[in-house]
Amino acid sequence: MAELKPQRIVLLNHLRSRSVTRAKGHQAPQHTGLSLVSQIAERAAKTKWAIEFEGLAEDKDKFKSEDARIAAGTTYPALRLRRSAINEPTKTQEGYITLLFEHLDPARRSFPVVNIDNFEGREIEAQKREAGSMSAHVVIQLPKHGAYDDGMYRCVIESASPITRSRIEWFLCRQVRRLVPEWTFQVTEQKKGKPITKTYHYTPKLELLADVSRHFGAGTTAGQKLSHLVFTKRSEKQNIGGKTAIKDKDFLADVTIRVGASQGPADEKERLDWAAQLRAIYDERGYKTKIYFKSARGDVLGGSVQHHQLDSAQDLLLCPRDFIDRPDNHKSWSNDVDDKTVADMIALLRKDKVWEHTK
Repeated sequence: MAELKPQRIVLLNHLRSRSVTRAKGHQAPQHTGLSLVSQIAERAAKTKWAIEFEGLAEDKDKFKSEDARIAAGTTYPALRLRRSAINEPTKTQEGYITLLFEHLDPARRSFPVVNIDNFEGREIEAQKREAGSMSAHVVIQLPKHGAYDDGMYRCVIESASPITRSRIEWFLCRQVRRLVPEWTFQVTEQKKGKPITKTYHYTPKLELLADVSRHFGAGTTAGQKLSHLVFTKRSEKQNIGGKTAIKDKDFLADVTIRVGASQGPADEKERLDWAAQLRAIYDERGYKTKIYFKSARGDVLGGSVQHHQLDSAQDLLLCPRDFIDRPDNHKSWSNDVDDKTVADMIALLRKDKVWEHTK
């Protein structure tokens, strides 16, 4: 029997760059994935600030500087961008962004080893100010130079809990917010025949999306059926209309919409397409989506979890995935980008067949 070569699971995703604003009737400026991610990468290369601490309270004006934030977060688990590499696209070739993330856990300061001859074991202890760590690669494909850029990019993520999709997205969005004090845009409007310039705030976002129709399909192949979808939007402007116009009031409220799968087509494949289209509509309107599947036992699995082990399991369950060969010298933590791993991930990004929707 031929010896099986060790492999690593990678998740097939899309990175979406979009901007949201509460300015009614106005479109916020859109940024390419390259422009935002390259600024984060530059920040990581020049400073220690490309790090986010889990559980560190950051009320407005709490920290006077980024150095003060980092000093306060040393006892918290953290996600950090350790290395990055950008291959700019050309007219004939797509570009690629490589990100090497590392997770730091100050509570994990030792790991066990066992002698394979006498089976005696011991704990290897970390030195003072050292923390346990794990690393994972993320590779993003950019369109060719001059090609249409719709803000959606193929993305391959190395599966390595606790570096999960939700943690990576959380890191990217928080780092984008730190790039400038405030993201604003101006609009000139006509009021009583006079031009008036108004300034509005907006928020650029970098979001990780599984291929919707494919990860729905992945859920059903494991003996699960789509149960329902929940769309939530915080602080949505609402209107109360009285008997006269003078009594109309605007106010902010949280809006939650629950759509049962039974409202979709009876055919399972058609229902998955219907759900994918429904989610896309609400995503564009700024709603957050939670997806719930029903297993063969009747249990309902939620699309949003907190513990990283459950979060990682959910990634494997719902995301399209593939395998790459594991390097002979593979370790759970890497000081630098591994060229072989990245080359295998780029090869997957170039395979159009891998990215086709399963209808």
